[in-house]
Amino acid sequence: MGDSNRSSQAEALLIEQILEGRRDLFYDLVRPHLPILLRFAEVRMRGDPECEDVVQQTILKAFTRLWQFRFEASFSTWLMRIAINEIHHWRRERKLLLFFVDHAALSELPVTDPTSSPFTEYERTDIRNLISEAIHKLGEKYQQVIRLRDLADPKPF
Repeated sequence: MGDSNRSSQAEALLIEQILEGRRDLFYDLVRPHLPILLRFAEVRMRGDPECEDVVQQTILKAFTRLWQFRFEASFSTWLMRIAINEIHHWRRERKLLLFFVDHAALSELPVTDPTSSPFTEYERTDIRNLISEAIHKLGEKYQQVIRLRDLADPKPF
């Protein structure tokens, strides 16, 4: 008995158990196929970052439609067929999106300040808090000097 025959039998047993209610075993079923699915999607989608989303959608469809698996082909072939369909669906959606985008209106949209991001805002807030704590540790006389300097000349030197 070959390894592929054993793995097919193991997959068949897992599928039967999952269909009987052991949904927790689904990851064990798809885990060996994830690297191949991801590589397949990367190649077919030419490295588009959305390939991970397509693989995730493939796995979700396989999970919700496992009852449709007829054991006529291998489980990996069935997964690949779902992935191919999902990639075609992604391409159709992308073409539609590109078709309906008004490029003139898009060019008039305001662009956010690239120097302002959640990370830079967090850093600024963190620095403000550290400075504030340090100032509060100073004596009142020194705190007053700093407040007067900032009020008189709020620009950094």
